[in-house]
Amino acid sequence: QISTNIFNLSSTANDLHVKLQLLEQNLVKEQEELNAIVEKMKVLETQETKEEDEIKRLKGVIDFRTEHLSQLVSKSSIDASYHSAHESTEDEQNLMSPVSDISSIKDEDD
Repeated sequence: QISTNIFNLSSTANDLHVKLQLLEQNLVKEQEELNAIVEKMKVLETQETKEEDEIKRLKGVIDFRTEHLSQLVSKSSIDASYHSAHESTEDEQNLMSPVSDISSIKDEDD
């Protein structure tokens, strides 16, 4: 009976040892898969950071161009106002200036 018990314990110990080895192999595989996932995440984070940096750069370009465009529109508006004011001043001066030769106007009408 003792030899049977020793045999059974030995058999159980061998079964447990095999199961332990399988668990260790599975653990190694899972660790490798986890490491691969971590590496992929690092790559994706790096890519995301680059994309965020590119978005920031493009926003800066857009802001710069928008400001430049705003300045051009403002300058154009000021130029148009100046020319408009200058033209109306010339028209007012023409209306206010005395007619020096009335006969020339009559000649044109004839």
